[in-house]
Amino acid sequence: MNHQELYTIFPQLVLYPNLFYHNANGIRFELGDSTLLKNVGLDDPNYLESAYRKALTLFEAIHAPSDLITWIVQVSPYKRTSGWKPVVHSGFVKYLKSPSLRYRLRCDRTPQYVEEHPYATYTLSLTCTRQEIHYPALIRDICSHDVTDRPSFIHRTFFFNPRRKSLFHIYDDRGCDLIGETPDAIRDLYDDYKHWILNHDKNTIDQTFSL
Repeated sequence: MNHQELYTIFPQLVLYPNLFYHNANGIRFELGDSTLLKNVGLDDPNYLESAYRKALTLFEAIHAPSDLITWIVQVSPYKRTSGWKPVVHSGFVKYLKSPSLRYRLRCDRTPQYVEEHPYATYTLSLTCTRQEIHYPALIRDICSHDVTDRPSFIHRTFFFNPRRKSLFHIYDDRGCDLIGETPDAIRDLYDDYKHWILNHDKNTIDQTFSL
């Protein structure tokens, strides 16, 4: 991953959930239908399917087929003795259309200590086009990790698009965050999908894009 480019565009960035609440130019979309969840619950397959379809639609609207994007995965905490290779082999490579892509994978390790025991956060990144990964399966697995017993992808996942100057994070079936360098960088997503904006934050988001 080109760290310099990412942090030039987002100089105050902290790669952590709740991107929307730590960046001035962002949108928080609701994925899972809260009304359906309240009335029927997680067991209704329509709930997860609705969340998945929204997430997939947004991903494809943000990232054109020819865009070079960086897929970023954070694994934390992770015991030092285990390292990051099990994550790569069991939860990363299966989404690559070509196994050779794993040789372009970058891993950055940030040491941490919990009660004097060494741990580390591993940030894995791969620059590719969306056409080079099985992104529909990846997005479905991200959405499902808190909902079903099916295989899922539990690690924090971000998609950086340097052409658009945006960063996209699906946190789970409930929703996702999209931030841009400026409101204009993601204004088309606001205009086209404002009906999916989380009601709790809608007034704040509307004010950002009314400027």
